[in-house]
Amino acid sequence: TDTRLTNSAGFSFYPAISVAGSKVLVTWADDRNGYYDIYFKKSDDAGNSWSPDIRLTNNTTTSNYPSIDASGNTIIIVWQDIRHGNYEIYSKRSNDGGDSWETDFRLTNNSSFSEWPSVTMSGQIVNVAWEDNRDGNKEIYSKYSTDGGITWSGDNRLTNNSSPSTSVSASSEGNFVDLTWSDQRDGNWEIYYKYSADGGV
Repeated sequence: TDTRLTNSAGFSFYPAISVAGSKVLVTWADDRNGYYDIYFKKSDDAGNSWSPDIRLTNNTTTSNYPSIDASGNTIIIVWQDIRHGNYEIYSKRSNDGGDSWETDFRLTNNSSFSEWPSVTMSGQIVNVAWEDNRDGNKEIYSKYSTDGGITWSGDNRLTNNSSPSTSVSASSEGNFVDLTWSDQRDGNWEIYYKYSADGGV
């Protein structure tokens, strides 16, 4: 049956989920404090019982649209954040299964909007993809980490056409990274796909 995971006076929106062994990991955006922050909770017993809500961000602007993935005890959450005046992609990581969290890490830095990120993790290889309008229209970008999200590559532009490319979703296994997104290059919205066989390089 349905299990209610949140119970607050604010809105709880945009959930994302990941599973690592018997751990079930959930993140979402929540405005219980008057503006949207990223929250997290977990189950260590395959969803039978749940931890309290954990607030992961704390700033007076909007943090939303989170995505989560995990490998072993390492958890990566990415989201879009407007604390600098335009939306940028941020990440946060835990090395102990979600019991404690490192500080926020800014992944993008440009004068346009970087939005709707999707993260995937396989071993220590982490890939993040998002939509970005730095080129005058929305294109799909990505970047990767080979050390579990500690250090990151530069931004990689993955699409190049005059119509919008949006709503990317990422998945990976081993060195293979797969992406799908919505694309209007054909005059109507269609689903496109591409993959990397070298961990996103």
